[in-house]
Amino acid sequence: MVNRLRAIGACRAPRVEAAMRAVERHLFVPEVGVQEAYANEAILTKVIRGATVSSISQPLMVAEMLDMLAAEPRHSVLEIGAGTGYNAALLAHVVGPSGRVTTIEIDDDLAMRAERALARAGFHDVVVLEGDGRLGVPDAAPFDRIIVTAGAERVEEAWASQLVEGGRLVLPLANQSRAVALEKIGGALVEVLDTPARFVPLRGPEA
Repeated sequence: MVNRLRAIGACRAPRVEAAMRAVERHLFVPEVGVQEAYANEAILTKVIRGATVSSISQPLMVAEMLDMLAAEPRHSVLEIGAGTGYNAALLAHVVGPSGRVTTIEIDDDLAMRAERALARAGFHDVVVLEGDGRLGVPDAAPFDRIIVTAGAERVEEAWASQLVEGGRLVLPLANQSRAVALEKIGGALVEVLDTPARFVPLRGPEA
C-alpha cells in the first residue's frame, strides 16, 4: 500500500511514511478482508438510514492530510472524529512516546470501537473521548496540531482558540471539496496548503 502511495507522490514526510508502514490498517477494519483493507479505497463503517456517517478514509487521503499536518515528536495532537481509530494510531506513531494524541468521537459506539482497535494494535496511550468535537477538548488544550476528519462548513472558534501560536489546523471544507492546512500566525489562521478532498459531514447539534 505504501509503495503505491509513494509512487503517486504521497507519504512525502518520512514520519508519515514510517507510520503508515508500521500501523496495521487491517486491525481497524476487521469486517473486511486484508486485500480490501489495504486497497486505496475508503471503507464504510457506519450507515444510518442509508447515509454514511463514518468510514476509514482512503489511504491516499490519510497520507495527504498527515503530510499537511506536519506533526512532529513531542507534539500534542487533537483529532476531531475518531472513526475506527486508524488515524489516531498513525498520529501516535508520528508524535512518539513523548507526544500526546487525543481523539474525540460523537457516537459512543464508534468511540468504543476506536478504543478497542487502538488497544488491539498496541496504542494504549491514545486518549479516546466521546463528545461533540466542534467544542474541541478544552481540558487537554492547548494543542500543537488539530486535525478534523469530517467535512466541516466552517472553522470552529474552539479549534482556533485551543491551537498554540504557530500551530497547524487541517480540516476538510465540505462546501469547497478541499482540505486546507491553516497556521496560527499572530492569532489569525492563515491558509498554507490545500488539496482536493471529500469527507462524510461533521455531525452535531449545530454542525
